[in-house]
Amino acid sequence: MPTLVEYRRQAAHLVADLDAAILSRPPTEMGQLDDSHLPVLTVDEAAARLRTSQDSLYRKWRRLRLGYRDPFDGKIKFTEKEITDYISRQRRG
Repeated sequence: MPTLVEYRRQAAHLVADLDAAILSRPPTEMGQLDDSHLPVLTVDEAAARLRTSQDSLYRKWRRLRLGYRDPFDGKIKFTEKEITDYISRQRRG
């Protein structure tokens, strides 16, 4: 019986680790598990690509529905793809 209890404890830890890994993924990548290799841009880099100031991007990133707050370091980051897609949408419309 102690062996079964130990296995159950280990299984619970694995489930908790999996949940943490799933929840730590950026919202822009949820459901796209194969996009984890995409280049990530800092606020400085994204602001330069968008031709705006860092301050402006900090204030507007949620409203623009771009980027995510990295749970590991608390910094706002963007995928290169979402910035490129945003620029394409702005040029079209």
